[in-house]
Amino acid sequence: MVDVPAEFGLKEQSRWLKTSAREYVSGPMIQVDTDTIVCEKLSEVDNIRSDISAVCDYHCSMDSAPYRNKVLSNVCKLYELSADEVKKSGANYYNSGIIFSNDTDKARKFYRDWHKFWKVGLDKGVPRDQYAFFRAAMDNSVDRLDDVYNCMIRTSVKYLHTAKIIHFFNSGWGSDQISPFFSNEIYRRIKEYGSISESDKKLILNCKSEFSSPSVIMDSFESEVIFSPVFILLRVWHKDKSIMFKFANYLSRAILKLKGL
Repeated sequence: MVDVPAEFGLKEQSRWLKTSAREYVSGPMIQVDTDTIVCEKLSEVDNIRSDISAVCDYHCSMDSAPYRNKVLSNVCKLYELSADEVKKSGANYYNSGIIFSNDTDKARKFYRDWHKFWKVGLDKGVPRDQYAFFRAAMDNSVDRLDDVYNCMIRTSVKYLHTAKIIHFFNSGWGSDQISPFFSNEIYRRIKEYGSISESDKKLILNCKSEFSSPSVIMDSFESEVIFSPVFILLRVWHKDKSIMFKFANYLSRAILKLKGL
């Protein structure tokens, strides 16, 4: 049992434990988020000699990520850094859903720094752990974990066929219309009944195939578009069934007609 501040909600408790886990676990450790499915044996992690390793968010470098400007701006503001300081650090923006660490002084220092920077963000109303992970990576060496250990299927299909762990992102921007694992319903059922039903067990065992059609693959150019403010606004309007979506659709159709498209 680990004591956390009594005033914390569930999200803050989760992040408190996540960013300080190395203090409570002895030996090599692989830390895995709950919105994941382990698809293959993980015995090969015993051969990893890295102090800390993780997979780059979106399976790409910071320079190629469609949200890079937003991350850079938020990290600079949150930790009072200049853009040049961040870029000169050479740190990658890692996904903190799956992290491997050995029980070393360097790994423990990384977790202490991660926890410290997370608390800085928390005090400023930003309890996200990935910004803090990135900030800790600026001061500590983090190695790239093999991408098959954190297949972020919502952002890349490259590692699906070889994935050892699939990361579905069931909170925030998933859609159960693509896969049942983008929703949190399966997790709620398991929590409610205290066991996995036969039907859910079948879904889990076949998770690499449980996708609906059509489900479109996008290239990097299209990824830039869906992270643009205009697309996010259209998505909100569409979800809210706002008349603004119909108006934007009508206006877009008229403009495309004028352009002969």
